[in-house]
Amino acid sequence: MGTKKVRIFVGGQAFYISQEKLLHGPPSKLKQLVKSGDVDVERPADMFAAILAYYQTGELHMPMASCPAAFIQEMEFWDIGQDRMTQCCANRLIELFNI
Repeated sequence: MGTKKVRIFVGGQAFYISQEKLLHGPPSKLKQLVKSGDVDVERPADMFAAILAYYQTGELHMPMASCPAAFIQEMEFWDIGQDRMTQCCANRLIELFNI
């Protein structure tokens, strides 16, 4: 018997993740949305790939080609705190925004 996959449509693109990884991952809006079945949201698919990778690997990295401010907004949309970002990407934000 295989692991049940959850299908998530973001910006017209389909993403899949095992239900087990998602349910045992960190709390976020994604977890809440999936409880009602398949998810279909209009968000940037390229940035969502980083959000999904967070559940798959346990590390949240900001995509290199993404605008940092836009990625922060994406994290806010999915209810993922900036404190969850890996140190390497957090350092990039610090350098970019001089915070």
